[in-house]
Amino acid sequence: MAVAQTIQELTLPGGDPALDFVNTVETRASDPIELLRSYGDLLTWAVRVELVDSATAASLTRVARRSPAAASEVLARAITLRESAYDVLVATAVQNSPPPKRAVGVINTEFGDASRGAALVVDGDAFVLQPPPRDLALPLRLVARSLADLLTSPRLSRVGRCEGVGDCGWLFLDSTKNRSRRWCSMDGCGSRAKMRRYYERGKASRPPGAGASLATR
Repeated sequence: MAVAQTIQELTLPGGDPALDFVNTVETRASDPIELLRSYGDLLTWAVRVELVDSATAASLTRVARRSPAAASEVLARAITLRESAYDVLVATAVQNSPPPKRAVGVINTEFGDASRGAALVVDGDAFVLQPPPRDLALPLRLVARSLADLLTSPRLSRVGRCEGVGDCGWLFLDSTKNRSRRWCSMDGCGSRAKMRRYYERGKASRPPGAGASLATR
């Protein structure tokens, strides 16, 4: 599977919006490719993971065009939150170590802002906390809440990091019964890892000098 070059091409194997958010960087562990290059990319991603609907995204796009500086600020905050979230998730769920205090502080700041100006609304037979729909920071606030939900739930222990072939680093929610998931996707990193093992086995089984070019006489 080819490496995504745009947010539209990005696969979503995380199993949770917060994890798909931290995965908006391709080949994170080697030569990172940034996929959140504009506020529009942030909106496109939010629609794809169903944090906002298309109508809300269109409305926010119009607001962003009138306030490009504010939109750029939200994007910068989103990227800072994403990197902080990745550091915290890797430390707590993958490495079983204390999370960086700075990164936790960033998450707390954005989570504290997530409920500012929000209101309780009835959704079917339950109440939900609805942020202001025309706020440019809406996608960021929804991500912060999703991240807080993950960090405070038993699902945190199910977060894994793709083994890949050394260049992926994506996070995912392992829903297998025996917690055996190793890759972000079987047709992507899983396939590449199997091909690499096949190549290494073949290389090890060849006699010395096999495959070398004949010397010229």
